[in-house]
Amino acid sequence: MKTMMKMVGVVAIGLLVAGNASALPLQLKSGNSSTGYGPYQTGQGGEFTLTVVQGTLGLSGYSTDVINKTRGFGYNENSFQTFCIEDGSPAEYIWPNDTMDAIQSTSASWGSNYPDGDPVSQGTGWLYSQFAKGILADYDYSGSGRHDSAGKLQQAIWLLEGEDGGAANIFTEAVSDAFKGNGNRTYGLAQAKEDGGWKYGVFALNLTVNDVHRQDQLYYDGHRVPDGGITLALLGFAMVGLAGLRRRLS
Repeated sequence: MKTMMKMVGVVAIGLLVAGNASALPLQLKSGNSSTGYGPYQTGQGGEFTLTVVQGTLGLSGYSTDVINKTRGFGYNENSFQTFCIEDGSPAEYIWPNDTMDAIQSTSASWGSNYPDGDPVSQGTGWLYSQFAKGILADYDYSGSGRHDSAGKLQQAIWLLEGEDGGAANIFTEAVSDAFKGNGNRTYGLAQAKEDGGWKYGVFALNLTVNDVHRQDQLYYDGHRVPDGGITLALLGFAMVGLAGLRRRLS
């Protein structure tokens, strides 16, 4: 019985992850000619502004605090704010006014873990989902301190992804507290580095131009955050499938 339940759990998790790693017929444009990468970009990291120019990408999960102010700089309802998730070797970049092909995945496709891919950590998922929803504590969405907030959040994401530019700051402390459970911040940070950004509806956008890799970016889809109902439904489908298999083998 334990073996059967373990198989069901593996099948359910596999179905959920597979459903969140689908390729989308997307093209995205980075920045524009007047604001470069976007009005809140800082240093070598985010916030970057991306705009959907072909295909569809649901943006209803993003707060107006995140995107409406950006749209005042000449961007439209298909634009959103994001951060890069790679800062290692081989180096990758995006450029203003670059139109890129995009595939949505649970992992970065290049960077320091090439060719295996680098799954988005659950800590990055938690932080970016909080940012996207406009509820990340101590993030200055007002504009005056937004560049500073963006720089720190980018460093926190790089740290969680094991990339070169990572640094501890107020946002790594926040994610450590969120994941520490009954442990301490060191334990919480270790937990936050584990794979699982998709648990928070956060995915990697694998970007290329003529098959040349660009810097992968984050995307939040609030409609694809797993909950008890989804998990139970997947378990139900898995049970039905296993029951059919048992009948065929008996």
